[in-house]
Amino acid sequence: MDDRALSRMLGVPVVPMAARYLRGLDDLNRAIHDVATGAFVCRPFRVRAQNKLKSAIADITERVTNAFREFQTRSGWPFVCLTATLASLMRV
Repeated sequence: MDDRALSRMLGVPVVPMAARYLRGLDDLNRAIHDVATGAFVCRPFRVRAQNKLKSAIADITERVTNAFREFQTRSGWPFVCLTATLASLMRV
């Protein structure tokens, strides 16, 4: 996977990770820091959503929210990122 090309295409940081081998955590922390400090300015790729797509995204958001409700209370950051991304797609 060409993570740099994918990052340029999507306009957001792409961090390759291998959780099984604990690889990529430093890169993930650096990417979070860069976004938080403005060193990396996100320019997300926007899709013109049709009503059907918006409905599908709303359905996925609801399913993810329900499936990870317990996880959300323990460590909200990944959950917040995922739901914020889905919500931003809804605004398109």
